[in-house]
Amino acid sequence: MTETSSQHDWMTELLASNPEIGRLVWFTVDDGPVDQTQWLQATVQAGLAVYGTPAGIPANTAYLRGLRAMQQATATRTLIRRVEQEHGRTVHHWIEETVSGGHVHFRVLAALERRAKQDVLMTHPLDTLTASESDALSRLPELVDTARHTYTPGDRRRQVRQWLAAVGALQMAAAGPMQFVPDTATGLIDALTRAQDDLGVHVWSMPLQRSQDVVTTLTESLDAEITKKTAALLKTVQATREAGKTPTTGQQAKLVAQLHDLDSRVQRYSELFGGQLDNLTMQLDIARKTVRSALEG
Repeated sequence: MTETSSQHDWMTELLASNPEIGRLVWFTVDDGPVDQTQWLQATVQAGLAVYGTPAGIPANTAYLRGLRAMQQATATRTLIRRVEQEHGRTVHHWIEETVSGGHVHFRVLAALERRAKQDVLMTHPLDTLTASESDALSRLPELVDTARHTYTPGDRRRQVRQWLAAVGALQMAAAGPMQFVPDTATGLIDALTRAQDDLGVHVWSMPLQRSQDVVTTLTESLDAEITKKTAALLKTVQATREAGKTPTTGQQAKLVAQLHDLDSRVQRYSELFGGQLDNLTMQLDIARKTVRSALEG
């Protein structure tokens, strides 16, 4: 055996005796809004689109964010209250709140009418407005349009979590924001790390070496996740039974899909850990029988 061959065998044995099982990962997101188009371009350039493309801002979400921005554009203490909602038409009142003599007084400043199907927004002043209130009200359509093309820190945070979920990341029980990413999916973490300045997402990761303690800790986190999701699934089935109803075709398909996803997740981690997760497999068998019984009748 040559010296090079001997060295290769030694390294193979070393890696096999203590291989990396994955990484512990956590991240933060910069404050402030980000232009939707710019952030989408940054995700594509970083190669992150393969893990899922960020969705647009729903029109209703943009409208509600526009209302909040309108409130924040004045020094007046105001409230937004929905007073009508029917057939794609929603009316909110913009209300001024003042405190005087130990009493709270309310004054309706304007009615805000949104017709979703026609994508129409109308504003109707109902009382005398200050200059800043009048300006904020006139800018509402602009504020809604800006919100429609802007990602908030929350939007970006949810997207990173969706990317992590897409690669099978595991939320660590009792470890705050930390997640475990299997070694087969660390390409996502590398891509996020390379593009963090462009994305305004800051990522930290720590490699985990395979050991009995590590596998035990990860198994406990997986157990907590599967137990919670299984309980929620069975609660849905029980509520349907108690109401004397039969699950609709769509509900049945959703239950079956959820069970399939949980089963696949347990199987994937069983292979990663190198052993059967009997407790979780038993939980899923019980859930499967319960769901089957509910579907049959």
